[in-house]
Amino acid sequence: LERQIAEAVPFERIDGHLERGLLSAVTVSTTLVKSGRTVVFVHRREPGLPPWSHDPTISPRATAIRAEHALASSALPILFRPVNIDGELYCDGGLRQNVPLSPARRLGADGVIVVNPRYIEPASAAPERDAPGFPGPLFLLGKTLNALMLDRIDNDLARLESINGILEAGRRRYGEGFVDGLNEELGLPPGRSLRPLRSLLIRASKDIGSLAAEFVRSPAFRARTTSVLGRVMRRLAEGDEQREADFLSYLLFDGEFAGRLIEIGRADARARHEELCAFFERALSWGGAEERVR
Repeated sequence: LERQIAEAVPFERIDGHLERGLLSAVTVSTTLVKSGRTVVFVHRREPGLPPWSHDPTISPRATAIRAEHALASSALPILFRPVNIDGELYCDGGLRQNVPLSPARRLGADGVIVVNPRYIEPASAAPERDAPGFPGPLFLLGKTLNALMLDRIDNDLARLESINGILEAGRRRYGEGFVDGLNEELGLPPGRSLRPLRSLLIRASKDIGSLAAEFVRSPAFRARTTSVLGRVMRRLAEGDEQREADFLSYLLFDGEFAGRLIEIGRADARARHEELCAFFERALSWGGAEERVR
């Protein structure tokens, strides 16, 4: 996996995109193993770091984002070994990152598009199922990973919407200067001030855990995967909990399966085309740009 990412992803192109103004900044969140603190690696056009939170559990570090940072951010403990960066060991950043939208806010974003791969089945569409037996440890591990990695996105979005609602209510009640006056009264500097932050949530339209189980049970996967890990994955997919094999989706680094997920992502984006265009057009209008989003 390390070799594939290093060879397939041209991380050095981030430098050029920053220089040409195509990007303002890129961040990657990790967990420093020795302390358990969240470390946010920041790669941006301007030198140094923007004003950041005083939260002692989160530390920003300026650097050029490369393959090792991406690998560290996805190194789930027990499943993958920590990644050494400048003599320190780092693992998955979702373990302690309670506010995953915070880096975007600290970098000055006025809007965020949030992609949550967790599928939520509509209550009206949920079929009646027999009462399951006691769930196995791998089933529970998959649900735990979902809670650690994905539930916090929804929680942070709910917090964001609550803050937006309070600021908008204050603006309507006390006038356009309410937000600036509130920040002044609280003594918050520009980098940490309260301000509205637009958001657009795109959620996966299919259950990725179920798709992973279906793919692992396919003849094509069986034919080309003869390793011990492949056999273990097939056993997991064929067990009693095959309908919700969330744990498999965290292990399935397969090109064909990734291609299927990419197509689902494209379809989900096309289904929200008008909303996405409106989101970016509003951003362009704020920036004084005349080019329309197509």
